[in-house]
Order: sequence, then C-alpha cells, then structure tokens
Amino acid sequence: MTQTTRHPLRHADADRAKAENVPDTPQTRAPAYRLAFTDDDFMCRD
Repeated sequence: MTQTTRHPLRHADADRAKAENVPDTPQTRAPAYRLAFTDDDFMCRD
C-alpha cells in the first residue's frame, strides 16, 4: 500500500544542483539571483 505520489515541484536539492550550472548572463550575475539560489536556508526551508 505504499504508493509514490508525484509532486509538481522539484526537491530543493535538485534546484540547488541546477543553479550551479547556469549560464553566465547579466541576469544570473545579479545579486538578487545569486542570493536566492546560494542561500541554503532559503532553498531548503519547508
């Protein structure tokens, strides 16, 4: 009776890994972008 339900959003660990491989553009160099995707407490909060 253990069914795995699929969640529409990725897990925070997957987002953190994806954020490490972003292209170098003005948008990704912006402080707001870097703050959101390098703050582990923000990315992994419930």
